[in-house]
Amino acid sequence: MPTAKLQMALLIDGDNAQPSLTQSLLEALENYGRCVIRRVYGDWTADNMNLSGWPKIGETHAIQLVQQSRYTAGKNANDIAITIAAMEIMQSGKVNAFCIVSSDSDFTPLVMRLKDEGVTVIVVGKATTPASLVNASSVFISTDKLNGNGAEKPAETVVPPNPTKSATNASSVKPANPANAAKVASSASIPSASSTAKVSSTAPAAVKPAKTPNARPLLKRAYEMANKPDEWMGLGMLGHNLHQLDPQFKPQTYGHKGLSQLVAQYEDVFEVRTEQGKGNTAQTSVRLKKKKG
Repeated sequence: MPTAKLQMALLIDGDNAQPSLTQSLLEALENYGRCVIRRVYGDWTADNMNLSGWPKIGETHAIQLVQQSRYTAGKNANDIAITIAAMEIMQSGKVNAFCIVSSDSDFTPLVMRLKDEGVTVIVVGKATTPASLVNASSVFISTDKLNGNGAEKPAETVVPPNPTKSATNASSVKPANPANAAKVASSASIPSASSTAKVSSTAPAAVKPAKTPNARPLLKRAYEMANKPDEWMGLGMLGHNLHQLDPQFKPQTYGHKGLSQLVAQYEDVFEVRTEQGKGNTAQTSVRLKKKKG
């Protein structure tokens, strides 16, 4: 579990969020801290299928349903209501972090304003959330990466096509007529002199693979932002600190799909422990190894 937990206000745009993801969302937020305020905004008097699932979810997870009537057709009053509420909560001093659940870029100014006050802002939205809102947040959690256990899945790595593998697969395809097999194999394996010359003249020079950067200094700085050397820090808090130091931080930059795999690489720096959480969830924590001698 994180050593220094955040006290969060969870503000959900009911028109712009999926009730079915609430359980996994709350479990994911446990990696960062505790939601001391939980609200979802919408016009509960309207005949809106997008809002129909929230009343039961609100009752199950102790989320307050805040009525926000639409005074003009086509206008989303939730944005203004959530903005006003966020500023009031911030002034109260009850929390040091916010979680805004919406994919609407109109919340970008609010997120920037809250960060100006020194609070952490986690944004939860679709993978198609505009870059302005994603980059403004302290931490962005994509709803497409939340699984049934509430943990965020590692970002998928896009692998470019492999010309060698493609050629191998192409040559392994059998022709429809077995009688032509020898002819096809012969023509495929013995290129003409002109084609050989063309390939050799246009083939690019071999490119050396880029060296994977060393994440050790950044990880240590992120750990030391809030912890004493002998204290355990949850991966959620470590990830938060890493994004504070480098908003563009991604484990893939250092050759790993997730933060847990990245930290495990540096056995000389960190001790790692994993504790069973609720259901099938698990909480991973790290701390600096003590120097021998």
